[in-house]
Amino acid sequence: GLPSPMVILPGVDPVRFTPPLEPPPPPLALLTVGRLMPRKGVDTVLRALPALLPEFANLHYIVAGDGPDRLRLERLVRELRVSHAVEFLGCVSDEELPDLYRRAHVFVMPTREEPEQASIEGFGIVFLEASASGLPVVAGRSGGAVEAVRDGETGLLVPPNDPGVLAQ
Repeated sequence: GLPSPMVILPGVDPVRFTPPLEPPPPPLALLTVGRLMPRKGVDTVLRALPALLPEFANLHYIVAGDGPDRLRLERLVRELRVSHAVEFLGCVSDEELPDLYRRAHVFVMPTREEPEQASIEGFGIVFLEASASGLPVVAGRSGGAVEAVRDGETGLLVPPNDPGVLAQ
């Protein structure tokens, strides 16, 4: 005898997260915001960079956040020889976050499930923050990203472990 449940998804403050008045200047800036954990897919973005850099020579990949995966990711940056294109900002304050989104061209976070660690991305409020800030979003077809990103409408969902498809 109870009414059917409704699912109400989270949102973001549209006054705080707004598109920039002018498009950000070159070079092309990719952005990821989040706790640095393997399921976020930052390593997949790093592995896609060698395919992107010949076409976008000055591409800049900004990683905002910190966490247990940072050292491994920094090592991977050196191994792939993409240090010139990657910047780890560490933790970013809530006050700085809206401007950080406005300085980027594309938000990318190809999240993935890691069943062996029982680790899966939740809803992913960062996808909404990026969209509200006027950024195209590229997310992994995994976890809560599929609820936060409408494939082909508010962003693109890609296979979470495929740097080649991500680069495309």
